[in-house]
Amino acid sequence: MAEMIFVIGSGRSGTSLAAQMLGKLGGRVSDDLVPVGEQNPDGAYEDKFVFEAISKLMLELGATPNMPMPQGWLETPAARACINALIEKVDAELQRDGGPWVLKEPRSALLIPLWRKVFNRTRVAPKYVLTLRDPKNVCVSSLKQYGQSIDITELMWLNKNVSALSELGGSSYLLHYESWFANPVETARGLADFAGLPIDETTLQAVVGEAVKPRLNRSDFLDVELKNPSVATLYQALQACNGLDYGRDQLKVALQQAMAAMDAFSGWVQLYHAKKSPAQPAEAAKKDQEKLVRQNRESTALLEQVKQELTEVLQRESQIKEDLAQQNQALSEQLQQTKNELAEVLLRESQLLGQLESGRLNQQSLNLVAVKLVEATQTVQKIEQTLAGKEEKLEVFRTRMDELQKQIAQKNERIAREVVEANTQRARLEQLVRTNRRLKKRNGAILASTSYQLSLVFAHTMRSPLKGFFLLPVNLFSVLKKWRARGE
Repeated sequence: MAEMIFVIGSGRSGTSLAAQMLGKLGGRVSDDLVPVGEQNPDGAYEDKFVFEAISKLMLELGATPNMPMPQGWLETPAARACINALIEKVDAELQRDGGPWVLKEPRSALLIPLWRKVFNRTRVAPKYVLTLRDPKNVCVSSLKQYGQSIDITELMWLNKNVSALSELGGSSYLLHYESWFANPVETARGLADFAGLPIDETTLQAVVGEAVKPRLNRSDFLDVELKNPSVATLYQALQACNGLDYGRDQLKVALQQAMAAMDAFSGWVQLYHAKKSPAQPAEAAKKDQEKLVRQNRESTALLEQVKQELTEVLQRESQIKEDLAQQNQALSEQLQQTKNELAEVLLRESQLLGQLESGRLNQQSLNLVAVKLVEATQTVQKIEQTLAGKEEKLEVFRTRMDELQKQIAQKNERIAREVVEANTQRARLEQLVRTNRRLKKRNGAILASTSYQLSLVFAHTMRSPLKGFFLLPVNLFSVLKKWRARGE
């Protein structure tokens, strides 16, 4: 895996999309980026420190991306100061954890010699990704976004690509913007393999679906005709080049032709730089720089405010989660307590049913208690289903449970009284039985006595003297027989 991946290009050629994809595939972009602009709604993915350092260098040198750098620019104090600043930045980034550092800086296509000094000092061997796009599309995009004329955009495209290809010697990874929409998955896989970023197929598909949006494919030439033949010739050769697999000899021929065409206008370039003294940059460029710095400051302040608000929102969200957790815990405890109370009620009801069965209470009372138990069970089940997050219903349930307990207590008291009354009646019945037995016993004794039998004989004699006279011997004989038997 490389320590650093450097994305360069002509501008409006897909450098932002390439940096975004590398970041999603496992690379590490800087924390402090240039704020999002209208020309890049998904983010420019440019390191803010590097962007400002390069902007300062270009301003002090009076340079422009549309023309080659002035002669001797690498030895100027401005270049040396920029190199020192970038060395500290690269060293700091390489100390951070994570994947390889992804740096996107389109203007650096003109500054490869400067970056080579930085990388030699920091002992870094970056992998270069050079983004390419049809120059007609670049011209249209620059015209729409910046109002830049097609002639100047052609010169910019040629200047940056010739500079990058000539300095890198064909060692860069050539990434065509159009390939993102023709074959996005294969394009992303090839870029990940080149950067040494291991990624599974599922994640690769998800990243491509998230980053490659159809609205980015704006291939509307508006009947643009390229005026510079060197641009058309070089792009024709570049169309046959993709990734690291391309014919370098054929590309070298087209590149040499473009360089020769640019050298033919070297006098005009020197004249341009001669009129723009490094010590006195153009007033328009200075105003643009001041405006850019002011916008960066405003964007930074706004970004800090948004970060602070986001932090507060996250803190509030964390507090809300803690409160909800506590409430859930309290409700769980209340639910457990309610279940315990319900278990006790069911136990008491079971005992009551046993008492009712043993006391042989009427079936109607048993049915009434059973209905009450079913209603209480259904009520408790409904309360258990709706208890989460409804503390008010829990209070209603408790109130109903208290009423049910009072009713059960009243029934217990009534049952106890009925049991006492039943026991009292049973005791009275047993006493009556004992009394009856004693009376029967006494009656038997009386009937068995001799005096009683004799009194019966005389009673019959008195009621019917004649009949009693004749039956007197028989009755006396019967009494004597019973007396004798009793004596034996």
